[in-house]
Amino acid sequence: MKDKLNKVLFGLILIIGLFGAGCQASGSEPGILEVRLWDHREAIGDFRELRLTLSTIAIHPTGQPRTEGWIEWQPAVQELDLTQYVAGREMVISQIPIKAGPYNAVRLIVPQASGILTDGQPVEVKVNFEVVALDFQIYSDQTTTLGLDLVVMDLSDHPGQGYELQLREAVVKGSK
Repeated sequence: MKDKLNKVLFGLILIIGLFGAGCQASGSEPGILEVRLWDHREAIGDFRELRLTLSTIAIHPTGQPRTEGWIEWQPAVQELDLTQYVAGREMVISQIPIKAGPYNAVRLIVPQASGILTDGQPVEVKVNFEVVALDFQIYSDQTTTLGLDLVVMDLSDHPGQGYELQLREAVVKGSK
């Protein structure tokens, strides 16, 4: 009886996790999608601190029009200092069950980025993220790691420009 109850509870938790991620339950077991981010080395050295507010991560299932079908969720980590994730250091911002299958794009919504330069001057950083096309597969009962490489650019040599944060690339770091 206890084993049956545990199986029912596990099934309910799994279903809640799938619907919480915007997925529909299916016959196959979900996989785990782990999303990590780090900073590419461009102008991050100009900053003592670069605070990001993260609001949404989304992936797009293959076979759907790009204007619909996105699976969105809030990252577990919603605020971080990007200067702490350079030189090979990464931050896991989300680890969530997702329906197994093929996906072809990712987006990250960062509504705010502000920093303090090494000279103590506060600075607002413009966020300029696009959807990144990336073909990847989530496998049942496996973890797929998706890495998001952010880069802060110094555009101050252009009139009216300052610092800009971009999503340089997204990479699949493999399944385990």
